[in-house]
Amino acid sequence: MRRDAISNHLSLGSDWEIGSRDLESFARALGWWGQPGRIDVAAAYRNLGVPGRISEGRLRRSRELLGAHAGRIDLAAMQSFLRDHGASGPVRMPGGSPEDEAYFTLCMHSEPIGTTTASLVVPLAAERRNPWAVWISFATPCTGVFLPVYMDGVLPPELARGGPEPDADSAWWSFKVLQDAAAADFPLHTPKLREAWKGLEARVATERPQVEAAAARARRAGDGTEASRLLTEFMGRTWRAAIAQARDLASQIV
Repeated sequence: MRRDAISNHLSLGSDWEIGSRDLESFARALGWWGQPGRIDVAAAYRNLGVPGRISEGRLRRSRELLGAHAGRIDLAAMQSFLRDHGASGPVRMPGGSPEDEAYFTLCMHSEPIGTTTASLVVPLAAERRNPWAVWISFATPCTGVFLPVYMDGVLPPELARGGPEPDADSAWWSFKVLQDAAAADFPLHTPKLREAWKGLEARVATERPQVEAAAARARRAGDGTEASRLLTEFMGRTWRAAIAQARDLASQIV
């Protein structure tokens, strides 16, 4: 099984299989590629005006973590990769400068360049006998929690809310407020947040298989409505609990 990463770094060379009809002609017309033979996509299309330090270290770290976890890459491992800040694990350390490669960790707090606003882990099952859980986290995952959502249910309305201004009824904004509060001292607050989320994570781990099994039985019995209801209710109470806890944790920091 092949393992690789992108990490916002254009890395496709000349070993691509399928490309658009003008992939090569477009690059040649603009003078991006003038060599004979098969086009090297990264060499031709990479924006040389964007410093390599923004993505090269992140790509190297992604591949390092994948290699270190070979044969045991599971949901928890992928979530930890997205929370990664290098040697400090999920904890963002103070200092550093956008001029330094180490400033750009996998979990990005890299103003003014960019910051992680949400994360997604999608386990791809060979056979989908049970409902398909897709795991999402809002704001930076080092300060938040990954929880499941199901396309076979109705998403909680709090997950669909969120505009340019803070919204107390928005899941994203609730976790963004928590992230901003933790930013006052990440080394102090992040370990406490990681510990605080363990209770909810344990409850989800216990309840999820039961809910998914019940929904699968309902689906096999031809009752798609009941299957959807079970998943919808599970998502609703899980995310409402997470949002309430995020607000409470943020208030404790402030």
